Amino acid sequence: WFYTTYDGMAQRAGNDVLCVLVVGFHHQKGSQVEYSYPPMQGSVCPSWKYLPYLAIPDGAHRTQFGYVYFTLPEDKETADMLQDRKLFAVGCYRQLATQDLVFRDKEQTRATVLKSVVVVSRKPCFGFIKAKLFLVTEVYFAQKDFTETQLLEEFYDNMNDSLRASQGFKPYYYSVGLSLQPLVELFKSKLLMIFKLLLLEQRVLFHGFPPGAMCDLLMSVISIFPGLSDAICTTNYSSVSSHVMFISCID
Repeated sequence: WFYTTYDGMAQRAGNDVLCVLVVGFHHQKGSQVEYSYPPMQGSVCPSWKYLPYLAIPDGAHRTQFGYVYFTLPEDKETADMLQDRKLFAVGCYRQLATQDLVFRDKEQTRATVLKSVVVVSRKPCFGFIKAKLFLVTEVYFAQKDFTETQLLEEFYDNMNDSLRASQGFKPYYYSVGLSLQPLVELFKSKLLMIFKLLLLEQRVLFHGFPPGAMCDLLMSVISIFPGLSDAICTTNYSSVSSHVMFISCID
C-alpha cells in the first residue's frame, strides 16, 4: 500500500508537483508503490489505496510502453492542507527484460519487469507532464538499475523550480499534446450528440485500448468545453467530471 504522512503533504503544499512515485508489478502481491520522492512514511492514506492499480492499467503487459492519466479521490485531511479538491496523476509505464538488469532483485522471477513512473500534481496538465515524464521514464529504464533514483529526484526538483519560475501552470498547459482531429475522425457527427449529452449532464462511458489513446481522447472531449479543465480543479468533483466516465480495458 501507499504510505504517507500529512506533515509531509503540508510541507509540499506550495509545490505544483507533489511527488514522483515508482509503481512496480509483483507477481504475487500485484502492483505496489516501491519508491516515493520526497520520501513518505507513516499512516496509510486510504483514498490513495488504488493508486498502484491505476498506474499500471489492465493490459499494460501487452505493450512495451504506454501512459495513463487518472485522478486521486479527495481525502478530507489532505485536501484541507493542500487547499485542493483533488489531485491529478500521470503514469508512464514500460517493460524491461529481467536478464538486462544490472541489479536484479531475488523476487524478480519473471522474464520481464513492468514498472510505472508516476507524477502527482495539483493541476490536470496531463499532456504537459507526460511529454517530460515520458523522456525521464525512458532514461530511467535505460539505466537498467531501478535503485538509481537520482534522476527522479532531479526531475521532481526541476519541474517545481521551472513551474515556480513561471508562476505555476499556465492555462495553455492543459491542451499540450491534444488534437481534435482524431476525435472528429472517430465520432464524426456523433460528436455533436456527445457534446449535447454532456451539456445535459448525462453520463458518457468511453471504452477502449490502449489506455493512453483513450486518455488523450477523453481530454480532447473535455477541451471542447471552454474553461472546463480549470473548473475541474476548483469545482466539486461530482458536479463536473463525473459526467464523463472513462474506462480502458482489453477486449
